[in-house]
Amino acid sequence: GSRSQDNDRELAYLEEQVLKDAYLRRYVQKTLTDEMLRKRYDELVKSLPPQEEVRARHILVKTKAEAEAIIKKLKAGTPFDKLAKEKSTDSTAAAGGDLGYFGRNQMVAPFANAAFKLKPGEITDTPVETQYGWHVIKVEDKRTAPMPPFEDVKDQLQNQMGRDAVLALLEELRKKAKI
Repeated sequence: GSRSQDNDRELAYLEEQVLKDAYLRRYVQKTLTDEMLRKRYDELVKSLPPQEEVRARHILVKTKAEAEAIIKKLKAGTPFDKLAKEKSTDSTAAAGGDLGYFGRNQMVAPFANAAFKLKPGEITDTPVETQYGWHVIKVEDKRTAPMPPFEDVKDQLQNQMGRDAVLALLEELRKKAKI
């Protein structure tokens, strides 16, 4: 009958884990109020440097010569989105080359560096080479990236702060156990 004894021991261990889990969850819920989460969120918002974002369009072609020809046409007044739809080999062509808003670290370095140098309305004077080919870039807008809303990060905050609360509790219990 040692098989059933092993099972009993395993079950007792599992029960203990489940009870501990439930206890810790309740403890965390009691300890972490919405107010505390919001306060932590506000601290994070203040401590994070604002991230600059640009909204840009691009036209991606295979050769430098093609890109230079496109820049000439743009300077002569051809609308960017029209040329993007006709010439760009990229999946954004249908949207007139629109990439939406992005931060500096969301694009390959040569592309990001070129885009972030431009003012809204400006186009790169020379083609920008990346591993994808040659780009002509137009910046539409610059802004400070909005912070993710509280509701979007609340769960993450709860998990982080929950871990901290549990660790603090365990530390307390350890101190008491030594006495």
